[in-house]
Amino acid sequence: TMSKWLSAARRRLSSRAGGSSGKGELLERLRTAKSQRQLQDVVAVLRSQGFMNSPMEHTSAISAWGRQKQWQRALAELELMAQHGLEPDAVACSAATAACAKAGRWEAALAVLSASKARGHDLGLQILNATMGACSRGRRWDWALQLLSVME
Repeated sequence: TMSKWLSAARRRLSSRAGGSSGKGELLERLRTAKSQRQLQDVVAVLRSQGFMNSPMEHTSAISAWGRQKQWQRALAELELMAQHGLEPDAVACSAATAACAKAGRWEAALAVLSASKARGHDLGLQILNATMGACSRGRRWDWALQLLSVME
C-alpha cells in the first residue's frame, strides 16, 4: 500500500542520513539523487511532510526529474503546482522545458513554451535556449530557427 511504501521511503532516507531529515536536507537530496528510486523517495517524503508548498520546491523537483531524463514526471510536477494553487512561474516552466530538452522531447518543450507564453511570462533566454536545444535534438531545424528569430 501507499502508506507502507512511504514508510519504507522514510526509513531508507533516514538510514542514509543517520536520523530524520529536515526540509533543507531533503531539498539537497533532491539535487543530488543518483537514481530515480532515490528521487521518488525524496519527493514522496517532501510531500508527506508538507514541504512542497512553494514554487521553489516544485521547481527543484522538476529540475531533478529533468536530470533523470524523466520529462513526463517533470511535466506532472508542473501540473501539480497548478493543482495546489501555485501558479507555475517562468523559472518552473524553464525547468520543465529543460527536462523535455534533455529527453529530446521537442513537442513537449514547445507545448511548455506555449503555455508559459499564454500565462504572460517573459520568454527569457533560458526557456528559449532549452526549447531550441530540444528542437535541434529532434532535428526540427524549422522550429529552432523560428525560436532563434524570436531571440533577436
